[in-house]
Amino acid sequence: MKRITIYPLIWLLLIGFTSAVSAQESTYKKKPGYWTLGLNGGFAYQQSDVPTRFDGFGLGLTLGKNLYYAPNAPFSFSARGRL
Repeated sequence: MKRITIYPLIWLLLIGFTSAVSAQESTYKKKPGYWTLGLNGGFAYQQSDVPTRFDGFGLGLTLGKNLYYAPNAPFSFSARGRL
């Protein structure tokens, strides 16, 4: 059985976690009163004596309206609904 050293893997992970990634920065500037729309879905495991029609799968929709937003403000307020 070959002996594999783990030091190159540790160095690779260390460099990967400490380097800055600029692809996550957005150039879009939010303006006051913006709307948000979101879709979501997924599975949930549940056990019951009552049969289900969807086998644990669900979908969702979210809609939100920003009521107060100011750049670099400590707080912002919005109203959101979920279906």
